[in-house]
Amino acid sequence: MKNLLIICMLAIPFLGNAQNDRVYWLHGFGGGVPGRWQLYEQNFQNSRQLTSSSPSYENNFLNGVLSSANTVDGQIVNSTQNVIIGHSMGGIVSRELERSFPGIVGGIVTVASPNKGVHALNSIRSNQVIPAIEAGFQDLVAGPSADITINALTVTIAGRTIRQLTDEVYVVLLDMVNNRFVDITRQTATELSPNSSYLNTLNNRNANIPILNIICEENDEQGLRIGAAALNPPEEEALHSFDDGELVGRRNQAASYYKAFKDTYNVLRWTGGIQFAYYTGLKNKYARGENFLKVNFAADFNTIIGAVRTETYTDYRYVYKCDGGDLDPLPGGRSMAIQPLPLPGEGCDPVYDIDCPPPSDDCRVVAEYYTATRRVNEGSDGLVPLSTQRMDRMADRDVYTAEGVNHLEVGNHPRMTEILNTIFNKTSPPFNRPERSN
Repeated sequence: MKNLLIICMLAIPFLGNAQNDRVYWLHGFGGGVPGRWQLYEQNFQNSRQLTSSSPSYENNFLNGVLSSANTVDGQIVNSTQNVIIGHSMGGIVSRELERSFPGIVGGIVTVASPNKGVHALNSIRSNQVIPAIEAGFQDLVAGPSADITINALTVTIAGRTIRQLTDEVYVVLLDMVNNRFVDITRQTATELSPNSSYLNTLNNRNANIPILNIICEENDEQGLRIGAAALNPPEEEALHSFDDGELVGRRNQAASYYKAFKDTYNVLRWTGGIQFAYYTGLKNKYARGENFLKVNFAADFNTIIGAVRTETYTDYRYVYKCDGGDLDPLPGGRSMAIQPLPLPGEGCDPVYDIDCPPPSDDCRVVAEYYTATRRVNEGSDGLVPLSTQRMDRMADRDVYTAEGVNHLEVGNHPRMTEILNTIFNKTSPPFNRPERSN
């Protein structure tokens, strides 16, 4: 009996550490509990030697990151073996916990976190979101509303369907505008804005514990795929069973309808008679809808979330260069007047038409190099651009890229499962969490 008592006394400290050394799954902006991590919390608690917990700052997330961290602090038992896995804003709150409450955790994993700010806040402030949505709706409704071959009832039904489609493809941004995120006067919105003094201070300090950075990158159709995840939360599906292609399929089907009408009226307008102008107008209106679905939606969406950048490029074009003569703005041939050549099929072009004479005996065709700028899309998870997710001064070994994962899929995706298993398989603390033996 005495020996048993001694064994129990010796075991108490180890049991205490086992209970305190937890993996805390921290939700994102307005995520709540159980929230985005509910599936993984249970899954990894069953498969790994860890105890899970999901603290929440849901009722205090508009009052600043430090206030949110204070709320979470009251739900965590201090241990340098604790690990916090923070999604989105949860990653920022985790970093604030490490700064303000030393010793509360031993390691942090940020997942799809806007470490350099949320560009969409600027878009909301400048009132870009609702006008973009309305412009998209007008592009989609232009054809059906002008088509007299469709009866009034069908036009009404089509209008409702188009409105629903427009709202669904923009559902994430609409939720940001209509939900509490629109309260951009609150402290959290100020702190999470790009280049805010808060984020600059946080990003310019070195953490005293290891931090891992998971960057999520949706492969294509970012806006539509995150929209599908918003309409049907992945964490409520069976593990690895979620399909984010629903809106992509619906968009493709809708685009095929618009293309069919456009092509039909393009043929009909050449049948002659007074219907040419009418059919041409319908062709152009249906082309607007098709173009929105195939091109403009993605461009507008990426602009709103800041997933675009301006790059400088160099190219060349064929031009006439004329020495002196009437086309030279300065006498004596001291400068060269340039006339860009027309495209093939758009008039006389000496590059393509051998017998086409230059505009003057003093002119010749040359290749001219020029430099210009263009806007190109940047990778994102459908809400946070890649460049915004990556923390400064991070070693490559501490950065993981979750390909094919949008911002709302972090709690149920094969690639995320693979990365988390890799992190838990580390041989050194605090991230190592061995698999449970059968």
